[in-house]
Amino acid sequence: MTTELLVPVRLRALVVNEQMGDQDFQRWVPNYHLLGVRRSPEPPPFASTDTNFARDPAHRGVYLHWELPAALRRATTPGGEVTLPPAPNRWLVVRHAYTATGEYTTAAWVVESDFLDKRTGTVPYLRPGRGHVTPTRIGRHTEAARWTEPAAGQPTFL
Repeated sequence: MTTELLVPVRLRALVVNEQMGDQDFQRWVPNYHLLGVRRSPEPPPFASTDTNFARDPAHRGVYLHWELPAALRRATTPGGEVTLPPAPNRWLVVRHAYTATGEYTTAAWVVESDFLDKRTGTVPYLRPGRGHVTPTRIGRHTEAARWTEPAAGQPTFL
């Protein structure tokens, strides 16, 4: 029995490259450590902008934002308990493009949505615990040719 499921998603892409370097790029970053002093992690409007973000070559690339289909975002309440359907936790991202010389190229990555690591994760995340939450980072991408599934038996939480 296979457990693969193809899930159509709405995808938005933001290209950050050298041509964007002079534009005012505003990046919103939550500060989850503020929860420890009972403050909201959301910054005030325009407070956490990083106007040098697009100028840094290390930040260049394509930033993807996707939205799960409505069926995976709808909770049910069997027996009075709120239950959400499991969300996919592995994504295959394939880019098809033509180079400046007209050559056709492809590149592929696997995105692990449930990867947790405070140092190397890509997105700020609050990990729930018993009676508290812990700020950490979630997600990573790996070239498809180099990717291997982590050991079986590790719990997924998405």
